[in-house]
Amino acid sequence: MTGPHSLGWALAVDVEPTWPVGPWPAAWLWLGLALTDELLRSLAARAYQAGARRHFRNADPLRKRGTYGLVFAFLFKAWACFLFLQVMAAVALGQKRPWLFELVAGAFVLTEATFVLRRAQAYWTYRFACEPGQLRGAIAYSWKLTLRLGALGSLGYAALYALLYWLYRHLFVAGGALGCVFMAFYWWSYSLRAAPKPPAPAARQP
Repeated sequence: MTGPHSLGWALAVDVEPTWPVGPWPAAWLWLGLALTDELLRSLAARAYQAGARRHFRNADPLRKRGTYGLVFAFLFKAWACFLFLQVMAAVALGQKRPWLFELVAGAFVLTEATFVLRRAQAYWTYRFACEPGQLRGAIAYSWKLTLRLGALGSLGYAALYALLYWLYRHLFVAGGALGCVFMAFYWWSYSLRAAPKPPAPAARQP
């Protein structure tokens, strides 16, 4: 299928690509997940402000940006995603390596899926924390610790995707594993450069 020293050979011996080489299927899936992520971000922020902040205080809390800032940031991210997928589809077709695009598409879509799962967990955690008697006291996370926990979580998702690839031999899933490993490396390296700011003081229980 490919040369003995290529990434495709290392990941996909006797595995044929199953994902169409074209940006739109992956782009639409990514867009749906990204919109879901933004919706859950809004819901989590409301639950946090509604009472969960009495129990959770972070050095870098949920960032507040204006509506125009959020819309512009999302549109720019979507445009960059579509453009990159278009370029990778052209490269995969030009090099006659469809497995390359399937890996990239899986990295984009399945990594975004992990963001949705994280956001959903945050939303439900904050929502349950608002209910009387569910939590006592307060906890404060530093930004550095938050980044490191995120990196470890990404490694967990990477291991899950790697197991699924080993079971079902889909390059799309292998791309998700590679994407999560990249995010884990990025967050961990970013945590090493993060300023050692102390956590914000936790609010007292009323």
